[in-house]
Amino acid sequence: MRGRHWRALRIQSFGVLPSSAMHPNAYLRTYWRPDVRPEIFVAMSFAEAYKRRYAQVIEPAIRAITYHGRTLAARRVDLSKTGDSILSDIVDGVAHSTMVLCDVSTVGHDSKTGHAYRNGNVMYEVGVALACRQPSEVLLIRDDRDKFLFDVSVIPHMHIDFTDEATACRALSEELVARLREVDRVMDTNRTHGGGQPRSLARDNN
Repeated sequence: MRGRHWRALRIQSFGVLPSSAMHPNAYLRTYWRPDVRPEIFVAMSFAEAYKRRYAQVIEPAIRAITYHGRTLAARRVDLSKTGDSILSDIVDGVAHSTMVLCDVSTVGHDSKTGHAYRNGNVMYEVGVALACRQPSEVLLIRDDRDKFLFDVSVIPHMHIDFTDEATACRALSEELVARLREVDRVMDTNRTHGGGQPRSLARDNN
């Protein structure tokens, strides 16, 4: 038992992820570390129709942000990987990125009810994010005006018109900066109430 425990500690220390699929709850209990990387994890459809919005709006909006002296990078799961490693990468990205950004835009309408539906894989990642991150660390975006899902309607989200790429990029970057300042405010409040020294707010992006 002690040997297995030591091996788990070594895996955590060196950041090695399991090679096989792991349930998010098991991953978070076993491999989670209280550190974050200077990146924003992006959950979105990888369909051809969505490639341009990532390349022209989402990625540059994230790259334009300097947070605590470090330029942020966009991170999303590479579809060339196997299903097992994708699951591990999703949970790792959600758990250790500075923020989680999810494009929950409508992808179609039910043939019987006509109701809008959203990408199932993205909604799975939204669920994982809401389970292990603070609400201020998760931002949902969409390009539609369809009735929103009841379960996530209270989560911060914004509407984006991706047809105006320059405006969309600027607006998204500004919203992300606002959310990051909220993250800092919450962390400072928690540290102050806990008796620690509050961390100064990031003012890299004004």
